[in-house]
Amino acid sequence: MTTELTEQGLSPESIARQLVSEIRADPRVRELVLRELLTEDFLQLPEAFQRLVERLDELTNQVNRLAEENRESRESTNRRLDSLEQGQQQLVEGQQQLAEGQQQLADTAQRLSGQVGNLRGGSYETRCTEDIELVLVDYVDKPVLANRNDIRAALVQARRNGVISRAQFDRARMIDIIAAGAELDSGRSILAIVEASITINEYDVSAAQERAAILLDVTGQDTRPFCVANAHWSDALADAADQLGVTLIRYEIPGFDFE
Repeated sequence: MTTELTEQGLSPESIARQLVSEIRADPRVRELVLRELLTEDFLQLPEAFQRLVERLDELTNQVNRLAEENRESRESTNRRLDSLEQGQQQLVEGQQQLAEGQQQLADTAQRLSGQVGNLRGGSYETRCTEDIELVLVDYVDKPVLANRNDIRAALVQARRNGVISRAQFDRARMIDIIAAGAELDSGRSILAIVEASITINEYDVSAAQERAAILLDVTGQDTRPFCVANAHWSDALADAADQLGVTLIRYEIPGFDFE
């Protein structure tokens, strides 16, 4: 069919027909004819196409390599971000632990400070008890410590008789010092109710007044409330004590400085 179309209408003496026959008979003739008929650029198309394929393969490899590097870079970045987040979390946890530790230290320091303060206060109270005649030198003649057993027995009996409440009973048991002697101004026998503290405040003043009133009801003896301190007090506290009838005494002992 191709032969018929190619050679249709050509005479046997036609040069074209003869050329076709030559081309069919010898492939070298075909190449020669093609070189004559086609341009050099057209003949070089297969080589150019091959180079294009090779360049495309090279670009494809470069794209794949860049994609792989980008993937590895993202993974590395994600790892660094994860590590950073873990570090931040550890930092937050460390800060929380530090804050808790600081709070524990502060609580411990406060507790120890309170314990030291109590020990020092107890020691100051003991010194005042031992020096009671010196403490009350301006107010009571030859004071001596009262018999606490007799006081306790009177408190128990008063509580059982309903003379005082349970709260009053508990508060009266907490009196620091009870001394008996003669009041200098009147010469009457009194019980000196003494609250001793390195520093005194309104609570100490009101406690001295209240406990003196309770012992008055329990023993029937005349009582006088006193507050003894190692440190100075304010004018306002002095006014409050004066209104309650409580005498403030400054009894300074070296080593019990104001905190």
